[in-house]
Amino acid sequence: MMHNEKTVKRGLTVNTHETETGLWLFLGGMASGKSQVAERWISTVTSHRPITYIATLDDSGSPDQELAEKISRHRRRRPLEVWHTVAVTGVQALEEALIRAEDGPVLLDGLGAAFARHPSAVDWQPVLERIAHTAISGPLAVVSDEVGWALVPADPSLRAYVNQLGQIHQQLASLAAGVVLVVAGQALWIKGQPDA
Repeated sequence: MMHNEKTVKRGLTVNTHETETGLWLFLGGMASGKSQVAERWISTVTSHRPITYIATLDDSGSPDQELAEKISRHRRRRPLEVWHTVAVTGVQALEEALIRAEDGPVLLDGLGAAFARHPSAVDWQPVLERIAHTAISGPLAVVSDEVGWALVPADPSLRAYVNQLGQIHQQLASLAAGVVLVVAGQALWIKGQPDA
């Protein structure tokens, strides 16, 4: 197995060609199967070690029945004896969860939903640096929504969201050992290849 390092801003380093460490980015559209692909991948490469699942969607107190069912389906896929779920709704809580999870495998699902809550009011650079730092002891699988394949939005705020999330994805992809595009439940490895 090759070992290659990539320097991140402020002296952080990410291992880029090992599945035991490093950042792995899973992108796809809504209901593409990206979460399932990321869950299967991280379960395989971690050899049943405990996995921290950082969930950015929360159904507590929400009247949205469809969202509650989607979150329930996600929960049922994760065995309780292996997966430890941490639900976060704010950027500060996301950074804190990443700090607490630095010792082992982490699946962050999903970055797009977290960003949608705070697209321009928050400086995302510290979050990206925390992701890079957490990936050093990883692996860290980040699941996010690929939203840039539609028509250019007429609404300026929606256009800004799509542009900013696209820039975040590009930054993460440049640091990642692997980038996976998921379409109809099928994984296309854009960068890197799974060892497992």
